Amino acid sequence: MAQEVLAEMRRRSWSQPVIVFSGQLTAEIEAELHPLGVSGFLAKPFRIETAEQLVREVLDAGAEGR
Repeated sequence: MAQEVLAEMRRRSWSQPVIVFSGQLTAEIEAELHPLGVSGFLAKPFRIETAEQLVREVLDAGAEGR
């Protein structure tokens, strides 16, 4: 499902950063989604501080790229 959503976003030229939060995150899934422009991955369960840090890093990287 995530692959289809991401592919459609890219087909429509949507460039918003995407972070994948998953309880089933594997290296294989990351390898499949990374080429679709995923900005970050976070496996569940996670600490809210870890999610905050990742979101901040992704947003900061996007701001630097402008």
